[in-house]
Amino acid sequence: MSLQEIGNIFGGFLLGHASDFTHSKRSPVAIVAIIFAACSTLYLTLNIKDAHFDMICIQFFNIGFMLGGVHHIVALACAADLGKKKASGAVTGFIDGCGTLGAAIG
Repeated sequence: MSLQEIGNIFGGFLLGHASDFTHSKRSPVAIVAIIFAACSTLYLTLNIKDAHFDMICIQFFNIGFMLGGVHHIVALACAADLGKKKASGAVTGFIDGCGTLGAAIG
C-alpha cells in the first residue's frame, strides 16, 4: 500500500467530516483541498531533483489526502444526494464510471 493510498483513506474520512461541519456544503472543502494538492504537485514538479525522500513521501501523502478526499466527497456524498436509497448504488457507479472514462481519455 502506497502513501498516496493511505492519504486517500484519511482524506476521505477527514474531508468528508469537514464538509459535514460546513452544513454539507462540499464546494468550499473541495476547492481548498484541490488548491493544496496543486501546490504539492507544483512543489514536486519544481524541486524533484533537490527534494529529499522524506519530503517526497510527505507530498505524495498530501496529494492522496487532498485528491482522494475530494474524490470521495464528489462520488459518494453527491451520489447519495442524487439517488434514492434503492438507486444510490447505481448513481455512485455511474459517477465513478464517468470519472474513470475521463481519466482514461485524458
